[in-house]
Parts: sequence; C-alpha cells; structure tokens
Amino acid sequence: MRNSWIFGFRPSRTLSACLLLPAISLAAAPAAARETRYRIDIAAGPLNESIAAFTAQTGVSVGMSGHVPTHGVPRLRGKMTAHEALKRLLHDSGLRARRVAANVYRLEPAPRRKRWERENSAGPAPPIPAIADIIVTGRKVSESLSDVPAPLSVFLPDQVPAMAQDSAGSAAVAGQVPALSSTNVMPGGNRLFIRGVADSPFDGFSQSTVATQIDDARATYDAPDPDLRLVDVDRVEILKGPQGPLYGTGALGGVYRIVTNRPVLGSTAAQLSSHTDLAYDGQIGGGATGMINLPLITDRLAVRAVGYGSYRPGWIDDRGLQDNTNWSRTTGGRIAIRYAPVSGWTLDGMGWLQTVRTGDSQYVTANAETLSRTVQIREPGRARFGMLSATLNGPVGRLDLTVATSIDWQNIARTYDASDSADALDATAPLRFDDTRRYQVFDQEIRIASNVQRKLHWFAGLSYLSAISYGKGVLTDAGGMATTLVDVRRQSTEMAIFGQVGFRLLPKLSVDIGTRLFRNDIEDERDRSTGKHEVNRFTGVSPSVSLGWHASPGLLVYFRYASAIRPGGVALGGDMTQRFDADQLANFDLGLRLQSPSGKLSVDAAAFRSSWTDIQSDYLLDTGLIATRNVGDAHALGLDLNVAWVPLSGWKLVTALSVQHARLWRTADGVRLSTDRRIPVVPDVSGSVKLDHDFSLGTWRADIAGSVRYIGPTRLSFDPGLDRRTPGYALTGVEAHMARGPIEFGLSVDNAANIRADSFAFGNPFSIRETQQYTPLRPRTITLSARYSF
Repeated sequence: MRNSWIFGFRPSRTLSACLLLPAISLAAAPAAARETRYRIDIAAGPLNESIAAFTAQTGVSVGMSGHVPTHGVPRLRGKMTAHEALKRLLHDSGLRARRVAANVYRLEPAPRRKRWERENSAGPAPPIPAIADIIVTGRKVSESLSDVPAPLSVFLPDQVPAMAQDSAGSAAVAGQVPALSSTNVMPGGNRLFIRGVADSPFDGFSQSTVATQIDDARATYDAPDPDLRLVDVDRVEILKGPQGPLYGTGALGGVYRIVTNRPVLGSTAAQLSSHTDLAYDGQIGGGATGMINLPLITDRLAVRAVGYGSYRPGWIDDRGLQDNTNWSRTTGGRIAIRYAPVSGWTLDGMGWLQTVRTGDSQYVTANAETLSRTVQIREPGRARFGMLSATLNGPVGRLDLTVATSIDWQNIARTYDASDSADALDATAPLRFDDTRRYQVFDQEIRIASNVQRKLHWFAGLSYLSAISYGKGVLTDAGGMATTLVDVRRQSTEMAIFGQVGFRLLPKLSVDIGTRLFRNDIEDERDRSTGKHEVNRFTGVSPSVSLGWHASPGLLVYFRYASAIRPGGVALGGDMTQRFDADQLANFDLGLRLQSPSGKLSVDAAAFRSSWTDIQSDYLLDTGLIATRNVGDAHALGLDLNVAWVPLSGWKLVTALSVQHARLWRTADGVRLSTDRRIPVVPDVSGSVKLDHDFSLGTWRADIAGSVRYIGPTRLSFDPGLDRRTPGYALTGVEAHMARGPIEFGLSVDNAANIRADSFAFGNPFSIRETQQYTPLRPRTITLSARYSF
C-alpha cells in the first residue's frame, strides 16, 4: 500500500500531532473562570416552559430523565448564575440541577440529606437516565420532547462513540435513527430518505424528499445531503413524515434539522480535540477540531468559532493505478455571533463553510468481498457547501417575533468513466464524463407567535424561497475533444403563508391544527445555449392535524395527519421534452411516548400509514444520463420503535427498530401491479441495539459500550432492468470513554467483526447496465481520541 498524506503531512507525523494536541492543551490550561452571570427574565408559568425559556435566554442545556413537572413557578428576573437561576426555578419541586459539563445541567431528584452534608460529596455514580426530556424546536415552538404529538426523534452528539462527533455526519445519525436512510456514492453527494419515502438512488434534478435545515435556515432544496460535520452541535432533530405545513414543498419524507450551539453571552469557553484512525491494513487517518466562545461586550455581544479537519484513508485499490484511492479529506469552519441589544431580543448571525474531497469512487464490480477493481479512468469528487444566515428574535407586546434570512450554496463536481456507454453516446472509448452541479437557496421567513405559556398558543408566518440549480455535463474522448451533453438551469420560487394553532380541547386532550397555502413557480431551461425555457406554476394547500391525549404524567398518546406536495416540471437531461406531474404524500401516525416515573424506562413508538401518488423518480437513460418521470402510486405501512431501559444502576440498554412495507402498487398509466415492486434504497427492516455501562474509576468517570446495527435487504430502482438486490448485513462496534473534569479520552472500534458486505448497489451510471456494482463497507477501523475543555 502506498503512503497517504494528511493535510500535507505524512501519516506518522499526523499521528504524533493528533496525540500531542491534548497534551499541549493540558499544559496551556488556564485557571477555572468564575461563574458567568446572565440577565434573565422568565414570566410566571409551568416549570417545563420556564426551563425552556431559561435555555433560550442563557444557551445552557438542561436535560432530565422522565417528564418535566408542569406545576407553576413564579416570575424570575435579574442577573444571576445558571446554578442560581435553576435553584430558584426548582424550589419546592423535589428536583435539583447537577452540572455534568460546561453549560450542561441534568435535573434529578433532590437527595434527602442533613444540612451538614455537602451536596457535592463523593459517592457512587448517579444512575444513567433512560432518555432525557430535552427541549426541541423543530415544530417552530419550544416544547418538551415528551409533549410533542408527532413522530420526532432526536440525535445527541454523545450518542456516537466518544468524541466521534468530530468526524460524524448524517451517517452517524442514521446509525441511531433507523428511519433515516441514505445512498452511499460519495461523502457530500448522497441522498437522504426518511421512512419509506425514497424516489430514486440516482442524483437527478428532482426536488429532494427530505428538507435539510440548519437552525432556522433552509440548507437544501434539490441538492444532495452536504454531510455537514456535527462539530459543536447541540442536537439533530428528525421530523418524520410529511412536513408541508411547516417547511413547504418537497418535505415529503420529513426534515433533517441541525441545531447548532449558539454563542453564550458573558462566558469564555474553548475546546480542543483530536482523533486518530487506524485502518485494518495499516493506513492512518485522523483529524482535529477546535472551538472558542468569546464575549466581546459583557451581556451584549459574543462570538463562537469552530474549525475542523479530517482525513479518512481509502480502502479500494485501482489495479494498475493506485491503492486506497477512495480517500476523503474534509475541512470546514463555522463562526456565529449573538447580539442582545435589549432584554428579550437577540440577533444571531452565522457563516458555515465545508469542503469534502474524495480521491476516487468507492464501488467495485467483482463482488462485495473484493476491495479492488480495474478501471481506465479514476473518478474523484468534490463537494463544497457554504451558508450565511441571520435570525432576529424578540417580544412585540404579547407576541414573539422571528425574522430569519439565509442564503446557501453547494458546488458538486464528479468525474465518471463513461467508456462502457461509448456506443450509446456515439463516441469512442475511453471516455471521461465531468458532471458539475451548482445549487443556491435563498430563504426568508417572518413569523409571529403567541406566548407559549398561554393555554391557546399559535403562530403564523410568511415565507419566500428561491432555489436556483445549474447542471453541466461534458464528455471528453481519448483525443481530448470535449462535447457538452448537459447544460441546464432550473429556478424554483415559492411564496407561502402558513400557521398553526394549538389548544386544550379537554383537560387531557390537546389539538394542533396547521396549514400552508403556497404558490410555486418553476422555470426550466433545458439548453442554456438557446435560452429556451418552460414555466410550471402550481398552487396548493398542505394541512395537518394532531391530537394528543396526556393520559398521565409521562404518557402521551397521539394521532397525526399531515401531507406535503412536490410540484412538477420538465425532465432535464434527456433528448426529448418530457413533463412530469406533481406528487403528493398523505400520512397518518398513531404513536405514544412513555416515560416511567422512575426514569428507568422510556418508550417512543409510532405506527404509520402513507399514500404517495404520482411519484416523481429520477431514472437512467440508455446513455447513462438522468431524467425524471412519474412512475405511479405507492403505499407504505410501518412502525418506528425506540426503547431505553436502565435495568441496574450504571447500565443502560437502548434499542431502535424501523419496520415498513413500502411498495409501488400502480404504474403511471394506471395498471395495477401484481409483482413485488419495492420502494428503492430503503430497507423493510433496520434496527440497532446498544448496551452501555457507566462507572467510576477513582476520580475518573468511565463508560464502555457495545452495539449492533442491522440494515435489511434493499432494492436499487423502480426500473426492472436495474432492480438490483443488496443483501442485509449487521455492523458491530465497541467503545470506551474516560473523563475527569475537562479531560476526556476515548477508544472506539467500528465494524469490529470486519465483515465484508455490499452497502449500496450503484456507483457509476454509465456502466451500471453492463456490470454489477457493489459498494463495500469500510473495513474495521480503530479510533483513538482526546479532548480538553477550558
């Protein structure tokens, strides 16, 4: 195997640097800073809503095992530390706030101790909570997860192996949320799917069925998942099922929403971390991250900056060209600023940049056991993402005003060996096809909301979105002659008015009703050299209704209906002008959220039934180019289940399961199908099991864990000629973690059994019809990590 390079350094030097970074951090550690004092103004109301207001005003995270009490608490106003504020909010509640990390508190039962006993005296490790009742904002209001009458899952960065979030992206989230699936073509160029709402494995120009959000900003429209690294991220919220009323067109499957850590006013904090990857064949990778939070004007202005970089060694060999060619290098950074001009008002601005480079594609053609292939032309890729956003929040009388503006862009470039399609393209092999895409999304939203502490709560808003996509495909033959085969442009403009109202119909029965009225204009330009274009206009309504029965503290049973629409347009990339119609998905959910009074058991389950009409699907032409068409109607029936159980003190078992039966049952011309036509990419069954043990080693906190993840068999395409089957497989992992104060060390092993299996049956659109394609799993990798917070 040839040597790899990491940020311009040889692996041996990179390994030394990664391991040395924490030591340098330890040596440079300053003395502990004094406690930060926050300006707090929380209206009287239920405790759970007061805690939500506290987190919003301070940036301090608060979690709890079980249901947050809803008894009333008086108004809290003044300048105080987080500990003082929580102590006053929790007075006479039977709870106390225990600090578990910088700006992170856990609510737990207050011990009955004598006055002379010290609260922080040494003792056994506190029990691991089943699932913390955290505050979520995916439905555009702050609410406790246990009170959400809709299928919503939350991924917390500490759910992945110790400090692995430094290099974790959407694949790590999918490992914990089985309802989330994706293709596996290249980092920064894959497509996300939620539940059984998958239209195609091919990356054409149709709008994505999953909307990616970053805080209040729309990050994608018809672009692939940018695979943003979850560095210094508070959580990821997965809203399952159609989200048309809240997020507009295209969100048929749901929303993938990243919630970042905002700057904290009046608090100085920093963090450094590094990790080293040891691959099964001796290849070395690694990376480092850094974060700093700086107050610029006390209690008024703060900035938070994040930087990261990582190198992942490859595992696919191109015979005669190079070994381990499918390496990837990721670099990125984020800077955020928060300004609080007056009490209750905040202005947040953020910029995010990320670049992912890959040395080659990662498929083989012999079988899934093989890690080598023979190709004529290497297939590198590059994915760049950038975003600027600003959000203004504050009270206007008895209402809350939110104004959110963002613009983001993605540039994706991929090279394919098109030699196998030489006859169809009327050219002479060898052939190289360079596929370049540019995406830009501008998003503007203004909404007002009633005070969430009122019995009748509502919000209403206006939304404007403009998405522009460019695609260019150039074919180059052996003589260097270049021919442009694709040169297209699409602009989508959407204007909408939306709202939601919630109230208590009965003491234990809550109702949420939402709707969105929108107008969507799509301008398709199939050949930019001639300027010929076609316009498609579409007006529609997306409603939703949720019923929540709060049977008892800690038990919520809910029903939800919602829908979403994806407008039609003109197929780009083909030789003929072909229109495709709008598709629509309607979904019913029946679910429950249960947390035992002891906090040792948590259950989150939802059964769903969906109907998807006039499905838009990207498909391959004989030339290997991609076009879009309607393929028919489908229905899906499924179950999502998440269970967390603490059988003994210090032990925690977490299981997640997704079962679904998603099938195409009628073709676009109305013919009822008698054969089994699965929805592509998504498995019928997927799930995971993780056992975690938390304990103390002297003054150190430690935990060890083992996990198994199963991904069931999948099919590739609606096209009978390309309906390739991918067998199911199971991945195992182990991890260990130790921490004392600001110091953390970790070790994890991914694919511990080092199995060989096919994760995705596609890699090259120009040769897929001629040869079977397999995407092997990444072989066993050991990761060593270290982190220091100060």
